[in-house]
Amino acid sequence: MPDAPDAIDAALTTIAAFITRYAVTLAGLGVLTMAILEAVKKLFNVRQLFQRNALQAWIGQHDSGRRAAKHYVSQPAGAPAAAASAETAPGRGYAWAQAHAELLHLTTGLALDRNAADNASVPDTPFTRSVGFALYELELPQLMGQLQEAADAALNHPQLYPNWFAFLTRGCAAEDVQRWRSALAESRGGAAAESERQAFGELYARLRMLVRRQLDTFQTVTAYRWREWNQFYAWALGAALMFAAQALAALTDQRALPNLAMMIAVSLLGGLLAPVAKDLVDALSKMKR
Repeated sequence: MPDAPDAIDAALTTIAAFITRYAVTLAGLGVLTMAILEAVKKLFNVRQLFQRNALQAWIGQHDSGRRAAKHYVSQPAGAPAAAASAETAPGRGYAWAQAHAELLHLTTGLALDRNAADNASVPDTPFTRSVGFALYELELPQLMGQLQEAADAALNHPQLYPNWFAFLTRGCAAEDVQRWRSALAESRGGAAAESERQAFGELYARLRMLVRRQLDTFQTVTAYRWREWNQFYAWALGAALMFAAQALAALTDQRALPNLAMMIAVSLLGGLLAPVAKDLVDALSKMKR
């Protein structure tokens, strides 16, 4: 009768060999899954569509009709009256479509038609690449750099971009926003005293800090949403490929298909582990040595 340590070693070796074969399969499926996802994203303009939808949901919030708006609303759902009063206060209201058009004007150089309900001159079909929507083709950090420059332009020229400015400053104190508008008008009308210039500088820093925080929160939420969507579709596609691989292996070996419940369980687990299968194979290889 074999010694207990030898039996345990043999059992562990068998389990490790099985898991290694499974992990090698997962690693191959993981590479295939990532390749398919990247091809789909590039071919069907997925990044542009996702980021355009996210930005319009953020700017439109309650009015855009975008399903993603629930991730970007600034006011709690239980306080519609407060949100309405803030947006309709003197100098604080904005039309989200016009704010979006002003943003595209500042980031792409498109002519700004203030009579249009939206930037209707730009094609809005799902698979169309256009100069008007080049902003959304950028990686998220680059897109945020463009948004920051557009925000600075609106802070310095609120009279030229009233809707984009009102959207960006909706979280600021109404008194600060009004004081900043008045300060810009006074500075263009004549020289200000040193004390006034210092106060205006502090006011600008306060407004810009709050605007930057809004941009940061948009970037954070959008980055997490993009990662979660990628993970979900990688898991779903990996599970589908694993299911097909099990069925194909059974047919190739001319044996009966495994139990359906077992196939589904293995497929779901495989889809979940496929992205990390390479690391698992490396770890098991070291353990066998």
